[in-house]
Amino acid sequence: MDSESLVSVPMLAEVNDKEFDNSQYGLGSFSAEVGETFYYNYFKENDIEMNRHEYTYGSYISQFGLQGYFCCFIARVIKSSGTVGVMRAVFCLLTVFLTFLIAAGIKKRYGLLPAVCSWIVLIYSHWVYDFAPNLYWAMFTWLVPIMLGLMCVNHEDKRKYIYPLFFIAMVVKCLCGYEYISTIMLSGEAFLIAEWLIKKEKRRQLTYCIIISGLCMLMGFIAVMLFQSYRYGEGDLIKGFKFFKYYLVERRTFGNYAEYEPVYADSLNASVWAVLKKYFWSLPDGKKITMLLAAGVLSVLIQKVFFRKDVRIKATFVVIQLISALSWIVLAKSHSFIHVHINFIVFYIGFAQVCVYCAADAVLSHIRVCVENDGNDMSNKSKIRFSLVK
Repeated sequence: MDSESLVSVPMLAEVNDKEFDNSQYGLGSFSAEVGETFYYNYFKENDIEMNRHEYTYGSYISQFGLQGYFCCFIARVIKSSGTVGVMRAVFCLLTVFLTFLIAAGIKKRYGLLPAVCSWIVLIYSHWVYDFAPNLYWAMFTWLVPIMLGLMCVNHEDKRKYIYPLFFIAMVVKCLCGYEYISTIMLSGEAFLIAEWLIKKEKRRQLTYCIIISGLCMLMGFIAVMLFQSYRYGEGDLIKGFKFFKYYLVERRTFGNYAEYEPVYADSLNASVWAVLKKYFWSLPDGKKITMLLAAGVLSVLIQKVFFRKDVRIKATFVVIQLISALSWIVLAKSHSFIHVHINFIVFYIGFAQVCVYCAADAVLSHIRVCVENDGNDMSNKSKIRFSLVK
């Protein structure tokens, strides 16, 4: 299913004043009597006047769908089919704005080069290009915990005001969807964990910060889980939680294949090793991830062995961001097995940026550029010489 249509088709229905019940969940799809589900492009190109025919609306219950409620409200106000394009632009701009804030925070703490590498990878990755404007994924909600983690590093005296924001950020993210939740939470802690490992004199304060911020994010997740379980159980929390566990957790992780439809059998029976091979070797994008990992690790080793540089922070970030990306790939093994076409995005939330930075720093920190000429000014006879330095 085209996931964005879960948002854009209800928006188009709002524009056309078509009545449908989204009182329980903000996402849904329209289908004809024969059971065929129609995507946004179908309605936009062939049947924009939705009231000319009868379509059945079905709620998408995998998440509350906060982004659906918000976008439908905007469509109800603007009353134009162009609202979908407007909201895509808004979501994209929010993502870009947050990448700028993250890059600025990285520059303040770690310098210009890692900030530039982070910005370039986020902005020019085709994965981010595809996800950033998508109304279903609402990628900007993923980046808020990362920004908050950086704020805790850069503004130690303001941490007590930042902690509640971790809770709010995770509530908003989970109301929009649970995908990649482990990677997002660990990415939010990545800078604090790295600081803890290299700043021995600040470990006590950083331990407190990591625990409190982590608990705030965990409580945000639990709050939404209980809220959605209550809805699933129609007031019976225990019944709803059992359905939540069966429908959302075990189906995406390590559930018993015999309890699900046959279409899930291969993913639930697949080993973790089989899944990892997809993401690191079997597919072209997997080979790119392996090359990035090799570049990051080799760059750190070369800096350490041949140039005697302090590489603790680089090595720490490579390990943390790799674990962060793999957390979803491994824990949500079944989801990862099926959704290979989209799940590579977890490597571009932090891991790819760190590896690119390590490689760039290994090269640029050992190259000196000299301009040689006979006079004080540049002339046609000037020469640019590159030399290797320790």
